[in-house]
Amino acid sequence: KLGRELGLFVIVDEGPGFPLFLPKGMIIRNELENFWRQEHALAGYQEIRTPIILSEELWHRSGHWDHYKE
Repeated sequence: KLGRELGLFVIVDEGPGFPLFLPKGMIIRNELENFWRQEHALAGYQEIRTPIILSEELWHRSGHWDHYKE
């Protein structure tokens, strides 16, 4: 509710679990991510990134398909 009221992000029916960040929301998100990166770098961590979209086969193999197939 607060994100919508402040114009930070919107949630659409086509992607209920994926916020669409608006310009003000991206400023906040980028600042938080930069802070997170700096803190983790100081602690010796390395950043990785995994794909958002994976093949259906992986969901079956991991056992998650029955829980998230919608």
